[in-house]
Amino acid sequence: MQQKTDGRVVRLLSKHLAADDRAVEQWFLVAVGDDEKAKEIISKTARAGNEIVEVIGNIPASRLAS
Repeated sequence: MQQKTDGRVVRLLSKHLAADDRAVEQWFLVAVGDDEKAKEIISKTARAGNEIVEVIGNIPASRLAS
């Protein structure tokens, strides 16, 4: 059997300086089994600065039958 990597659901919340100063919320599914690494990847990819990046949930790995 081959084991797959756990995944994470990551939320990026950023506030844009516009007329209404509304926040924009983005959700990502990341195939990374570590919370800190998942947050780091999203921060770098989305070019997040002072935005809030948090792991919302885990996606458990499933096993493939051989």
